[in-house]
Amino acid sequence: MKKEISNNYIEIKGYNVMCRVLISELDNEDRRYTGYNQRHYSEIIYILQNCIDEYMDGEMAITLPEDFFKKYGIDIPEDKNYPHAIQIMFERMEQEMHIDYSAFLKKVLERSIIEQKKLDEKDAKEKYLCELTGTIMNHKRMPTDIPNRVEYLTTMVALKITNQQYSMEQDYLRKEIIVAELWCSILIHGLTSKFLKYSDMKSLVEQEILDEYDISGLLARLGDKRDYEWYEEDYMGNQLMDDTSIPNYMLLDILEPEFQRILHLEKDEIAK
Repeated sequence: MKKEISNNYIEIKGYNVMCRVLISELDNEDRRYTGYNQRHYSEIIYILQNCIDEYMDGEMAITLPEDFFKKYGIDIPEDKNYPHAIQIMFERMEQEMHIDYSAFLKKVLERSIIEQKKLDEKDAKEKYLCELTGTIMNHKRMPTDIPNRVEYLTTMVALKITNQQYSMEQDYLRKEIIVAELWCSILIHGLTSKFLKYSDMKSLVEQEILDEYDISGLLARLGDKRDYEWYEEDYMGNQLMDDTSIPNYMLLDILEPEFQRILHLEKDEIAK
């Protein structure tokens, strides 16, 4: 599933830049660099990227083990609090490699501005589609019982397909049709079984709603020693309608907010 980002931006040497852009540009910088101590430079960048990634995930301080730093011959900052620890590491890298990163950070800032504009446009589009979905469905709440919920989802998709404004949003609509069909499939199969069908689990991965690591993690939490690879390679999908060990209620608790987001359903349009 899409990872929630807690910290989008970080300030480095007075440049307020987007974290994921900084990570990406550090990769590019690593590939471009051919100077002194190239291997160690790559190791410094790798450590720095891991710390930025932690900061993005909402960590307040470094949680990476000290051995992880020692492995690459890098001292962990005395002040482990984010974002200061990252700022210190960046300054150390600049001093150790004798590189002025002002031009690099200016480039990261310029790309951050472009990426932020794209995000703002996407957010505006998502808001518009949420409002349009509410209008199409007359702001009617989605029922909680399975038969009526399935009817609501299929009706909504049919109305969106025939709606002149919504039908223009083909990229969004294609994804919504897939997700609505998958949601209905899980709900309908839930009428006869408490557990997720292998066919639905396979579709969740194929449609990139979950990845194989998400599925394997759920199986492990349930004490199932099989992972997604077992289903793909050993099981071979010969019995698509067989049950997995994942309870439907558990999966829906995890996925329904994501389904609702993709389908542009406002929270107040979901019956509790």
